[in-house]
Amino acid sequence: MKNLIILLILLSSYSLLAQISDKHDYIWTFGYASNTVDSSFGGTDLNFNDGGVEAIYQYRNMEIEVTNSSIADTAGNLLFYTNGCYIADATHEMMENGDSINYPGWGYDTHCKDYDGYRHNQGAMILPQPDSADIYYLFHTKTTLMEIPPFDFDLLGTPFLFTKVDMSKNNGLGAVVEKNQFVLGDTLQPEHLTAVKHANGNDWWIVMTRQFSDLYYKMLFTADGVDSIQMQNVGIPEALDSRGGGQSVFSPDGTKYARYDPASQVHLFDFDRGTGELSNFQNLMISDTAFTGGIAISPNSRYLYVSATIYLFQFDLEAVDIQASRVLIGAYDGFVDPFQTNFWKMQLAPDCRIYMHSTSGNRSMHVIKHPDRKGLACDFQQHALKLPTNMGQSFPNFPNYRLGVTPTYPCDSTIAFQTLVAINEVLAEKNEVKIFPNPTREVIHLELEKGIDGEVLLFNMVGKQVFQQYIYKNERQYTWSLDGIDNGIYFYSILSGGLLVKSGKLVKVE
Repeated sequence: MKNLIILLILLSSYSLLAQISDKHDYIWTFGYASNTVDSSFGGTDLNFNDGGVEAIYQYRNMEIEVTNSSIADTAGNLLFYTNGCYIADATHEMMENGDSINYPGWGYDTHCKDYDGYRHNQGAMILPQPDSADIYYLFHTKTTLMEIPPFDFDLLGTPFLFTKVDMSKNNGLGAVVEKNQFVLGDTLQPEHLTAVKHANGNDWWIVMTRQFSDLYYKMLFTADGVDSIQMQNVGIPEALDSRGGGQSVFSPDGTKYARYDPASQVHLFDFDRGTGELSNFQNLMISDTAFTGGIAISPNSRYLYVSATIYLFQFDLEAVDIQASRVLIGAYDGFVDPFQTNFWKMQLAPDCRIYMHSTSGNRSMHVIKHPDRKGLACDFQQHALKLPTNMGQSFPNFPNYRLGVTPTYPCDSTIAFQTLVAINEVLAEKNEVKIFPNPTREVIHLELEKGIDGEVLLFNMVGKQVFQQYIYKNERQYTWSLDGIDNGIYFYSILSGGLLVKSGKLVKVE
């Protein structure tokens, strides 16, 4: 019996090590094309190999503005990446036959010929073909221009395509062997492409939605390609004004599927990895202040994070009342680098941290350092990772490659994090703003170096506004009573002309 137990432990350890060694997502590629005039432009590779996180400058010609997908081999060596217009190999040159992705069409003509890459967030994802060491499928959505009465036109993510890459070609640099192959045609939501491992630990479920509806497509990807397509009407329709923002994600253990858009908020489902069925729909509400946002789930699959432009919230997916578990984790602090570093898409990384980027091409990223922890213990740090170049408006779109038959921890928490210094200091006009005392008992004082027209808002830990006062350009000192506001931790925001001037935490005590 003792020997049997030891054998089972060894087999379990071997299985875990095999999954952790599957490092398809250990290289993140982003950034603009390099040039010799402005050093803030150029490629950045985020590398999670060798026990640390490195942001490395990479000279390349590709503009990676929005659509972004990359993949490494199981050892963490970069294989290829795309901006939705063409595919580059590990030498950062165009892969053989890697041109004209998403060609022909309005999207290609508009964004690929003379611009910066395709414009679909989560519009591409690379999956290894089951039971193959060399074949990879790039799944991607294509923009088609269609007339939709009573409007002049609408842009639709249709059709859904795949492009096949054979890495055994060209001495391991790979070649495209099939391109822009049809999978599905419909008025798809082009920016919510995501995938999760089947319950067999080998095949994949690919999930997409029809725009402005409650219809979900679940495509089973096997060794034979896209083997079947299921349709399911579930939940509520996507709001008509929802396109252009948001994100979809599976929990690392594959049991939850969630997508967010600012109009209809969070669509949360249970997911059956065996049948592909979505169930137990819940519509979680965030905030009415967002014009875009993103979504991510902690490595232990318990905590859901949702960004809403200038706020970050956490939900406990194990709570009896998930909506009531909502906690405000952070508010944008006004930092610019060189644009506003507000809150947008998120991605769970191989180091068990969650990284977030902004709606503009900045040179820093936000980090949730301990996303498995409840509330403020998750340690959300704004602009914590400095990059050598502007990163553009995208992350690579990764599933959990390490999910097997039995869910295991999806990442390696021993990978060290370090704050890197950007090449140039960012200079910004500053308005000295002071809110004091902090902690406070009864009143707060506001002092500004320069008067502004705006407002001061105070939010409690679940994101409910509990305080509002207006400020004016000809006044620089204010005093307000906090009578009627309970003791606790609050987040304040100072807004002027719809832009955030300053934010932070305020504590009220007895």
